[in-house]
Amino acid sequence: MTMPGTRFRRLIACCFLLFVAGWAQGQYSAYLFVYFTGNSINDESIHFAISKDGYRFIALNHNNAVINSKTISSSGGVRDPHILRSADGKIFYMVVTDMVSAKGWDSNRAMVLLKSNDLVHWTSAVVNIRQRFPGNETLQRVWAPQTIYDKETGKYMIYWSMKHGKDPDKIYYAYANADFTDLETEPRQLFFSPTNGACIDGDIIYKDGKYHLFFKTEGAGSGIKIAVSDKLTSGYTLNDHYVQQTKDPVEGSGVFKLNDKEGYILMYDVYTKGRYQFTYSKDLIDFKVVDKDVLMNFHPRHGTVMPITSQEANRLLQAWGTGADIANTTVSAAIRKGNTCVDTISNNLYLSVKPGYDLHQLDAHFFSMPGIRQQPVGPQDFSKGPVKYSFSVGGKTPEQWNVYAQVNANPVLDGLYADPDILFSQKTKRYYIYPTSDGFNNWSGTFFKTFSSPDLVHWKDEGTILDLEKHVSWAKRNAWAPTAIEKKHGNGYKYYFYFTAAQKIGVAVADDPAGPFTDSGKPLIDQLPAGITHGQTIDPVVFADPVSGKNYLYWGNGFMACAELADDMVSLKPGTTRIITPDATFREGTYVFYRKGRYYFMWSEDDTRSENYRVRYGFADAPQGPIHIPANNIVLQKSVASGIYATGHNSVIQAPGKDEWYMVYHRFNYPNGIQLGHAAGYNREVCIDKLQFNADGAIRQVIPTHTGILPKQDFHSWAASPPMGWNSWDCFGPTVTEKEVKANADYMAAHLKKAGWEYIVVDIRWYVANDKSHGYNQKDPQYNIDPYGRLLPAENRFPSSKGGKGFKPLADYLHSKGLKFGIHIMRGIPVLAVKQNLPIKGSTAHAADIYSEKDQCKWLRDMYTIVPGKTGSQEYYNSLFELYASWGLDFVKVDDLSSPIYFDGEVEMIRQAIDRTGRKIVLSTSPGETPIQHAAHVQAHANMWRTVGDFWDNWKQLKEHFEVFERWNPWRSYGAYPDGDMLPLGRIGIRAENGDTRMTAFNKDEQYTLMTLWSIFKSPLMFGGNLPDNDAFTDSLITNQAVLDVLKKSANNKPLFNEADKAAWIADDPASGAKYLAVFNKADRSGADKIPVNLKALGFNSRCFIKDLWTGKELGAFSGEFAPEINKHGAGLYRVYIKNQAGFSTKFLSIYLLH
Repeated sequence: MTMPGTRFRRLIACCFLLFVAGWAQGQYSAYLFVYFTGNSINDESIHFAISKDGYRFIALNHNNAVINSKTISSSGGVRDPHILRSADGKIFYMVVTDMVSAKGWDSNRAMVLLKSNDLVHWTSAVVNIRQRFPGNETLQRVWAPQTIYDKETGKYMIYWSMKHGKDPDKIYYAYANADFTDLETEPRQLFFSPTNGACIDGDIIYKDGKYHLFFKTEGAGSGIKIAVSDKLTSGYTLNDHYVQQTKDPVEGSGVFKLNDKEGYILMYDVYTKGRYQFTYSKDLIDFKVVDKDVLMNFHPRHGTVMPITSQEANRLLQAWGTGADIANTTVSAAIRKGNTCVDTISNNLYLSVKPGYDLHQLDAHFFSMPGIRQQPVGPQDFSKGPVKYSFSVGGKTPEQWNVYAQVNANPVLDGLYADPDILFSQKTKRYYIYPTSDGFNNWSGTFFKTFSSPDLVHWKDEGTILDLEKHVSWAKRNAWAPTAIEKKHGNGYKYYFYFTAAQKIGVAVADDPAGPFTDSGKPLIDQLPAGITHGQTIDPVVFADPVSGKNYLYWGNGFMACAELADDMVSLKPGTTRIITPDATFREGTYVFYRKGRYYFMWSEDDTRSENYRVRYGFADAPQGPIHIPANNIVLQKSVASGIYATGHNSVIQAPGKDEWYMVYHRFNYPNGIQLGHAAGYNREVCIDKLQFNADGAIRQVIPTHTGILPKQDFHSWAASPPMGWNSWDCFGPTVTEKEVKANADYMAAHLKKAGWEYIVVDIRWYVANDKSHGYNQKDPQYNIDPYGRLLPAENRFPSSKGGKGFKPLADYLHSKGLKFGIHIMRGIPVLAVKQNLPIKGSTAHAADIYSEKDQCKWLRDMYTIVPGKTGSQEYYNSLFELYASWGLDFVKVDDLSSPIYFDGEVEMIRQAIDRTGRKIVLSTSPGETPIQHAAHVQAHANMWRTVGDFWDNWKQLKEHFEVFERWNPWRSYGAYPDGDMLPLGRIGIRAENGDTRMTAFNKDEQYTLMTLWSIFKSPLMFGGNLPDNDAFTDSLITNQAVLDVLKKSANNKPLFNEADKAAWIADDPASGAKYLAVFNKADRSGADKIPVNLKALGFNSRCFIKDLWTGKELGAFSGEFAPEINKHGAGLYRVYIKNQAGFSTKFLSIYLLH
């Protein structure tokens, strides 16, 4: 029998749980965006998109309509959808304009009311205001209805704008009936404009006890304003200022509150520019643009956003979500959002990756939210071909996709731009592109930007340099096709920027290539040339004639005109204008350049809206012609095979000091432009490809590409995983001999190479014949140096180097065994070279011209500092690495480069010298700790760098690495590794600096800790002991393939916890989805300790399995916690996984390679 009190307590508990469950289910965790997409009949329909954060949305149903407009409307189309959740949260109401724009803007008299219990199935009813309510005979249009719950009446109020006769549009309201199928009250005016001006697109938000009515004013000074009232249906007072954050025309404001943070989003349709803008406000008073945070794989028109629960999001995904929608939406900064190509027939996805990102560990970072499951996650290796992904949407059967990634330099600018003009600035030593800002309907852009680059590959947005609306008094529209030139003025430079505005040509001036530019105050050219009766005054291009020193301006659409510029560069010389139109193929986009005694003229043929837009050329003996036209004069045209269309309006740039030329042009946006019809003509993007010439000066046809101009091979790829090798320092100090090097190489080739060990590195002072054990001979060192001040191997220690052969014979020996050869050097130039003032190869300078005694190494005085920037400094390093490359060097460790001073100038010279050799020489910098404020610099220039001073075999130093590695962990990247120094394992100290000959002082547990920590941190492994003296334990320690796989293949490595007596690190196994776990006992007390690890922190919320990687034993199944018993100073390394962890068996599909 249950006591009444107990029964009551159970009832209360049950009710509380039900309340909590209902409350949790009601929490909004996502957003639904309802919108239409355009003015065609197929676009005038209801579309859905969803988001997790209110900023990044994906369209559902491939951005097709979710409701058939023809079945719900009287006109055949609907627009301006608004959605509302009922007050009790159980029903959804939607209202839309019943209209087809092709019938005219005064053609509709009706709205559609829709209702749903689940967001998927909808009922609808048409309400025709003219027919439903007498007295509306002059009604011309009914626009943009919305719904709000009236707490006073308990009813749903619909409000919208209407226009009668010659009266302006006004906002009205009426109440819907209980079934939401009709209006039950007469329409009444809701808002009375103080000016009696037109008001449309109302949107009411209730905040702080007040109703905020957002609406658009029409006529003069149109935009979005707010009126506020204490009551829903009356008393609105206008706040007489505009809240949109653009000067472009806008409409269709939609406001929604963010789910999990303070504030609101106001969004609106910038309809003349073909874009949507998001703004953020905390108080509905001050708004700021947040477009940079917004991502949408669709282009919405007037719509609204409503918060939804995770269950509702999942239901929508079940109904309309597909793997293609997810695959087509990546939020990765590495991927060009507008150039993703989706093949829904073969389930192939092609990602265009920006230069500078590594395909070996690329995170595609697909869109995620509740209801979407993806495998694999995190960085993947795309370098070997497609990665197989599985997308499960809304609980449906997973879709298998082959995801390809390719590094493409084209388009070179993020976003839509066209008509690019390019210059190289002598002032800044950078390239600048000046384009038309594109993506605006009918070429309606009103501002110019510039972009700069050091290498034609990586471009920086320098911002707006001229805004017609702000900076130009004589024209406010059609900012097109600029051109710029740099001119020396005294000790500085001036920049002249010629531009099109309202079919006139103006000029602005600046002191810097990135502006700001100041307009001259009037157009330079505002009428057609004499004798020309058709065409447009557009598309200027400026040309400085290197022969005569004169400057010319060319322009015209339908004709090619040319005039000499006056000395002030802002006016034309009277009487110099000529018409030099080459032939009937000329349309627009003239470009002129000079090469080897010939003037080249380029122009675009056809219309920029045509896929056949292309470039032709001619040449002349003078800058004003006449132009001779070769028989085959097409320079650039579409490539259907590559999906590249409308290639035109170009400029040309010569690499400074080289006969190396590049063509800068625009094309339709890839891959979507070709589907846009004429709108493709203002949805263009800028590309660069190489321009080449035949021996007779004829221009070879340029094949447009996606790859474009890629940077030279990234040196980081030369060390795709942390380098593994042997270094002579720990056992032989500065006295190692060729015989000892070969003995270690022989052992590595026979016993270690299969495990991945490959480098043999000869450490310090291989160039001194009489160095000593356990230190340096700085009293009377006998150097071997060549006539150019470059140190050579001591022949008594390295006999094969005799006869000027250097290290080549030894390197050849190692290469024959499948190994790689490295050396240690000191930064700088030998003191001996300076004392003898030896010449520098490749320069007129001598050693004494480039050195400084300042900052000379304190502990070894063989070298002086090389001063960056002096004539001969770079040439010395160039000649040094030219010599090393001729020896066959694969690895160089440069000492005295990092600590206590980080010599960034010498690091840069060394990097440049290595790269120019063409040989893949891995660069290691030393000693440590490298100052962490220089982490980004060393990461960008070296493959590995020291994080500590010299590391020897004592526990205190080993224990310090836990803090060091945690500090440096954020700076590890592909091909760039913080280096914990050599492994003092095996037999060390034979003739070394520290101690006498010995087997390492680390006990076995400490050796396990060393190898585990270095592997999970992904530090390079440079073995310090004499390899032929290895015992079985040492070999087993450094050849455990499962452990070395953690070093080579793991990703997302990071500390889980690091406490006084214990630590743990985790990492991903990208191939299987498993996790790696390293656990350490740092305690100094004797015995073993259990160290608990929360498996949920690794992402395992249910049962998982664990394998010991050191022993190879399966430890069984675990849930919640794993607490291995670890010896004092010891470590464990484990693989944590779920059985049958995600794998894929997808049929290989044919590949469409991007050209």
